[in-house]
Amino acid sequence: MIHLRAFLALPAADKLLRVEALCWLWLIRIMLWLFPYGIWSGLTRKLKTPFPAAELADETIDRLAYSVRRMHVFVPRATCLTQALVLQMLLARRGQLSELKVGVAPHNSGKIEAHAWVVVRGRVIIGNNHRLSRYALFPAGDHF
Repeated sequence: MIHLRAFLALPAADKLLRVEALCWLWLIRIMLWLFPYGIWSGLTRKLKTPFPAAELADETIDRLAYSVRRMHVFVPRATCLTQALVLQMLLARRGQLSELKVGVAPHNSGKIEAHAWVVVRGRVIIGNNHRLSRYALFPAGDHF
C-alpha cells in the first residue's frame, strides 16, 4: 500500500517513466528466461530500432536509471543484466547512445561472478558497484 501511495503522489511524467520501466523489465526478464543468448540478443537489437540521435540531459538519463532501479524490485530475478538491458532500451528509444558493458571476475567462493552496467558519455549510469575495475570485460559490448 505504501508503494501505491508513493506512486500516486508522483508527477504524471514520472508515473509514465515508472510504468514504462516496469513493462520493459518484465519483457526483458521473460526473454532472458525463455530464450538463449542469440535469440534474445537479436530481439533486443530489433526493439532498439534506431531513433534519431539525441543528446539527453544528464537529469533525464538519471531519471530513466532511477525508474529502472525503483521498479526492478517488482520483477523476480531482475538482475544487473536485466536492468542494464532495460536502461539501454529506454535510452535508445529516446535516441541516446550508450554502451552495455558485461564483465566477469573471480568470486571469493572460487566461482565466477558476472556483472553488467551501462555507460553514457563515459559515465556509469546503472550498475556502478564501485569495483568495476576488477571485472574483465567481454569483448565489444553493444553500442547504441
